[in-house]
Parts: sequence; C-alpha cells; structure tokens
Amino acid sequence: MKRNNARAVTSGRMREIDARASKDFSVPPIILMENAGRASADAAERMLGRNNNVAVFCGSGNNAGDGFVCARHLYNRGYNTTIILLRPASRFKYETKVNFEIVRRMGLKRIAFSKSLKLNSFGLIIDAMLGTGTSGRLSVVFSRAVELINRSKRKVLSLDIPTGISADTGELLGPAVKADATLTMGLLKSGMLKKPGRDYCGKISVAEISLPKQLVI
Repeated sequence: MKRNNARAVTSGRMREIDARASKDFSVPPIILMENAGRASADAAERMLGRNNNVAVFCGSGNNAGDGFVCARHLYNRGYNTTIILLRPASRFKYETKVNFEIVRRMGLKRIAFSKSLKLNSFGLIIDAMLGTGTSGRLSVVFSRAVELINRSKRKVLSLDIPTGISADTGELLGPAVKADATLTMGLLKSGMLKKPGRDYCGKISVAEISLPKQLVI
C-alpha cells in the first residue's frame, strides 16, 4: 500500500513523529538525517545542468545537518561543493556536529558567510539554513543571507521549507528564500500550503526518509 505523504502536519506534530520514530521504533535521528541528506542530493542532481558548482548554506540545527549530508553526497558524486556557514560549529547539535565533522575531515570547502559573498559562479544554491522549528523573526545574519540568495538569481533548492517561512502558518518571518523547488522531509508541512508561504516554495516534493509507516499514514 502506498504511503499518504500528501498529508500535511505542523512543525510540532513533525517533532513528535521524529521523537516517536526514535523512542518507539529505535530509528536513530542520525539515520533520518542521512536519508534526508541523500534524498536532497538526489533532488539537487535533478536540478543541476552543466554548471556543477553547488553552494550549500547551513545554519546550526537539523536542517544544517541535512545540508552537510547533502554536500557530502554531492561531493562524492563529483560536484564542486562549497558549504557556507552561518553559525560556528560550537552551536551544532549532536547529529549535525557528527555530519559536520565528516565533511571537515573529507576536506569539503567551507567558508563563513559574508554579505559580500559572490554567488554568480554557482549553478545551484541549497538552502539548509533554518528548518521547520523556526517561529521568531529572522536574525540579521540570516536575513542578509536570504537577501543575497534572492538577489543572485541562481536556481535554489530549499530543504524542508524555505528559510523565512513559518512551517505552521505560511507567514513570512522576515525576508524569505524564493526557492525554485522545496524538498520537505517525511510529510508536507502545513505552512507550505498556505499563502504567502506557498508562493515561495516552488515545486514541492516529499522525501521518504524511512519513518515507520505507522507514524505517517
């Protein structure tokens, strides 16, 4: 029987599902992150053309962890992958820190975000800055990163939800990434289906990340 991943959930409900996957089914969060990141790399490959330069913008939460996994898979597939860091590694949670350490040891290019950063050489930008848990206004550094991405006119893939969009209400939390495509993890998020958030998501698809079917049907 095919899963009903067209169902939409709030960010709080998604956190409960993730927690139950670990507690009730022994699926560790790092497995979900690995699956999310690999699916993101697959989605990125479908968007890339002749220009194989990819920039992955990462914050500090699980969304960034997905971005690090994505960057690793793209690098292993031969893409010129640059990670743009908006937060220091000291802010990373466990699973995110593990995946950051992997890309660090593999030697992937990593640079700290600067508002003077030039993005014209990239064929694709991946937005892994803020995920579905964001509710307050964007900080200055994230706002500047969003504005830089939008000005670049590069193709953009957002992971889970575009940075700057409320996953629950679809409201703008400041400037928001205008994505060409959004790959959301496990299930659709409520805010993706509501305006104005819907207008920022581009083409929406859902990644199957091995959540037990009892939690998502």
